[in-house]
Amino acid sequence: MSLYAELKRRSVLKACMAYIVLCWLVLQITDVLIPILDLPNWVAKLIFLLLLLGLPIVTILSWSFDLKGGELLRDPADIDYSQGSLRRDGMGGAEPDRKTRCCAIVTMTALYAIGIAATIHLRESQQIGLDMHRLSAALATELDRSLAHESADMETLRARISKFEAFSFADFETYAGRLLAEHPDVQAVEWVPRVRKEDVGSFQRLMAARYPGYMIKQFDQVGHELEQLEGEEFFPVAHTMPRAGNDNVIGFDLGSQPQRRAAIEKSIESGRDQLSAIVTLVQTGRPGLLLLKPVFGASIFPVNHMARRQNIEGFVLSVLDVDKMLQRSLLAANSVHEFEGRITLAHAENSDASPVAAFSNNPSREYAHTYKAVAVLGERFGVDLRLQIEPSRAMVRDLYSKLHWWVGAIGLLMAIFFAAALRGRGQVVTGHQGQSAKAVSVLVAPTSKPVGLAGSEGLINLPGDHP
Repeated sequence: MSLYAELKRRSVLKACMAYIVLCWLVLQITDVLIPILDLPNWVAKLIFLLLLLGLPIVTILSWSFDLKGGELLRDPADIDYSQGSLRRDGMGGAEPDRKTRCCAIVTMTALYAIGIAATIHLRESQQIGLDMHRLSAALATELDRSLAHESADMETLRARISKFEAFSFADFETYAGRLLAEHPDVQAVEWVPRVRKEDVGSFQRLMAARYPGYMIKQFDQVGHELEQLEGEEFFPVAHTMPRAGNDNVIGFDLGSQPQRRAAIEKSIESGRDQLSAIVTLVQTGRPGLLLLKPVFGASIFPVNHMARRQNIEGFVLSVLDVDKMLQRSLLAANSVHEFEGRITLAHAENSDASPVAAFSNNPSREYAHTYKAVAVLGERFGVDLRLQIEPSRAMVRDLYSKLHWWVGAIGLLMAIFFAAALRGRGQVVTGHQGQSAKAVSVLVAPTSKPVGLAGSEGLINLPGDHP
């Protein structure tokens, strides 16, 4: 008989279908009751996996037993097999088959449980990886949105500036103060005019009225101030808000530093807002970003690079503290879990040429590098920045549930239970075999001799005689 026919005869398929329908009903009821009772999400997962573990039990029971008249009866084929085993046991032909079946059932149950546990663990690992990628993408989106918002607010300040001579510091202070109040991650707002070499003297005298002793300053790569100015044009910081903590920035020529100069040239070339690569802030010594908004003196926006180069008046500039940006964006975008780990921001093209901004709230400094996720931002501002997040090992452990351990433990206990039950059944059958063999020997032994012979005494007892 084929396996399908045997499954159909033993009603295994009907039992499994009925069990699946029952599981569906239980899951529907669970789906309704969990929100009402305000139960955690793991309750639904536990119920589902317990129902899943019940499938092999139902299959084994329906194979071995029939439910007739309210009684659980052994399948006749199994009874016939057991009786045949009794008759053949003396020749040692049935015992190995019984042991093989027992081992197969126990092994299949254990492997089934381990497989489910491994599947749960793998699924949770994949989910954590997806969550980290979603978090990195959300962080990049939030940072882009924040930069766009700051750029829009800077536009009001840029519109108030046409030429440096007509610029009012009171207006700058008013509008810059509003920008700082609305954006806590902005370290400072600055006005950076363009000063030609021949205008340096007059510009410094004009600025000295506001900042006594004002001088344009240039620094080399190691931070030492140059004795003489180099170049044909300069972009010094003329005004900064707030003044406190930014005194050492006043007069600093942004064009003397390669990364700042590159951002200036890109902004002039495109005529749009430009974000610098990550730089070391003069104010704090920490990594930061500069968001530059060009100001042109022409009444009509210059349409080509040459016209923009001739009419550039300077830049309205926001100094961004990357650590504060990352922390604020993390609070706004963190919908997965309370993030613990490290977030780094670096230039995507050449990270060695600029500092790397890193924020970490993990005291142990142990990171799960397997779940590292990367996103790119800053494209709309003319730069490619790479945002990378690495969760801590403690966070990953918290994200994993204990469900796969429970499923594996329950499955192994089921395998042990089946092994004990089948072993006990084998011992009972062996006992019956011994009793049956003894009974057969009692019944057969008298017929192996002539009836009524008493051996050496020579007494003859006929069937009707009595001693």
